[in-house]
Amino acid sequence: MPWLFACPQQEARETARAEDALEVEDVTLPVDTGLSTETDVKGPKIVQGVAGVLPSDYPRSLPTPEPSSVNDFGSASGGMRFVEFDSPTSAPTVAASLEERLLRSGWQLRVVGEGRLEASKGGAQVSIAVSDLYSGSRIRVEYR
Repeated sequence: MPWLFACPQQEARETARAEDALEVEDVTLPVDTGLSTETDVKGPKIVQGVAGVLPSDYPRSLPTPEPSSVNDFGSASGGMRFVEFDSPTSAPTVAASLEERLLRSGWQLRVVGEGRLEASKGGAQVSIAVSDLYSGSRIRVEYR
């Protein structure tokens, strides 16, 4: 009696050839073909206030740059303390806004250079430097 053996690899090759012979075609366009975000209503990006935590000794009558986030704070030279803010707003716009808000809050101002000013009110003294960042500005406020 003859023995018959089946080779699994040969069967797999024959099945693969049979599958390769099948052709497929799309019968309709994909469901999302006509969709686009072009007509979506987009509102302005809303960023307000200051994100982060201010140190407890930060002068409360001193306006903060808005919108911004607290980047760093600590001790500075000469017995001063500092807080650094990052803002998505350009440096000239931040500087002009801070100058206006300081004057309205009763601070005495002295401009000491481009993007730098000093202010005082009562016994508080501050030095503010505004510099450009790639994506906005950095504001360093030193206070005593």
